[in-house]
Amino acid sequence: MESAALRRARTHRSRGPGRPPGSRLDKHEDEIRQLLGMGLSRKQIAERLGCSEALVGMWIKKARKRWSLERPNFGLVKP
Repeated sequence: MESAALRRARTHRSRGPGRPPGSRLDKHEDEIRQLLGMGLSRKQIAERLGCSEALVGMWIKKARKRWSLERPNFGLVKP
């Protein structure tokens, strides 16, 4: 029998040596921030960028963590 670790290692899909790290949406970060500020939905943003709504949602979730680290509010209420 094959151990779970070996099975995971065998079936794990890596990005591969030819693919750069990061997301294809990283280059559209400023545009996405602007569209979010305008109140567009993830679906509308995905249609504009030609990708799936799920990809936009996952990217925004990760990016918001990064954005909060850029400008910490130190527990203050949002202006």
